[in-house]
Amino acid sequence: MDQPGRYSEMEAVKRLQDLDNSQSSVESTSTWFLSVKEMAKEVVKLWFKEFRRAPPKKKIAFLHLANDVIQNGVVIAPQYCKLFEPVLPTAFKETAKVQKHSVRAAVAHLLIVWAARRIYSKSFLRQLRFICQRAVAEADTPDASEETKRNIIAASPFAFSFTAVLLNTNNSTAGAGTPNGASIKGSNGRRKRHHSSKPMMHSMSFAPNNTNQEPPLNSISAFREELARELETEAMPPPQTSELIELLETLQHSAASADAATRRAIAQFPPEVSDSSKALELMEDATEAERIALASRISICSEQLGRYNEQLEEESSRRSQLSLKLRAYQMQLRERVKEAEAEVEMLKKNLEHGQTLEKELINHMSSLPDLNLLPDMTAGLDPLPTVGDLFG
Repeated sequence: MDQPGRYSEMEAVKRLQDLDNSQSSVESTSTWFLSVKEMAKEVVKLWFKEFRRAPPKKKIAFLHLANDVIQNGVVIAPQYCKLFEPVLPTAFKETAKVQKHSVRAAVAHLLIVWAARRIYSKSFLRQLRFICQRAVAEADTPDASEETKRNIIAASPFAFSFTAVLLNTNNSTAGAGTPNGASIKGSNGRRKRHHSSKPMMHSMSFAPNNTNQEPPLNSISAFREELARELETEAMPPPQTSELIELLETLQHSAASADAATRRAIAQFPPEVSDSSKALELMEDATEAERIALASRISICSEQLGRYNEQLEEESSRRSQLSLKLRAYQMQLRERVKEAEAEVEMLKKNLEHGQTLEKELINHMSSLPDLNLLPDMTAGLDPLPTVGDLFG
């Protein structure tokens, strides 16, 4: 039985690793995701991390999970819609690469459903469709001509027009009288839940529905940057401690930003070097020799400034690499701490089990009769014959 509101990274990872494309698996995981909406950022990060690790045939299950969380969280957890947005392009691209028509049809169906229900904007959905089209062409015919790729795209499930599809959807909805918020089936026949009573689209507007509970744009931008940093960090192999110490010492002793003498020399450049109007003013009344001398001074200062800027750029690059290495190192240490904590927990459980067995053994031994208190059963009996008496 799920315990809503209790977030555990280990449980989240286990749920994602056990996820399959069945309705029960997707819905139970989605319900748990919505119950821990306060940790939505961490949940989406883990979703994306496990999605990238998942085998190709399992990736569509992750998209169905995202769809279920996004649509059923419109009212109770709208932050999921915005937080999933930065990772969806990569997720759709990787899933569309799977060379299986049913998978691609399911991905295309998600785009149509999101358009009909105004989950995301028109431009974003078209971007996802274009990404899927290019992914199909690159996966099926990587070295083919553009014309061949266009033919591949035209034969794929992503060769549809949102306008035409939505017109057909509106006509069929109006004709059939489908109630709002009804369940719809994907291309694989799996029913989708929609607890929300949000109406189906009856106009050609793609504008997503606004809610007052959505996270602010600056929060989403910060999440994008944080996610990008984590992806860069994951791609960086963890450095050795000695390597980090060496990099830190190099920056400390040979950093261009710490070169006070060069900065002082640049600060003391004559006004005509940094002020073009001042240089033009001097040029007007100067002789040919003075103009040559002025141009020479400006050229020398420019070269010095250019060299210093190159050194600063190199230092900035080294600092960026160091920052990535430090984050990778920190991530490695955190993983080691988690492994150590898990091992400690296992040892505690083993110790507790051993103590329980010890108590049971002590209780069992204490319940045994004391042999010293038993009557002497051999009293009054003749002693047993010796070996000599037996064989003599």
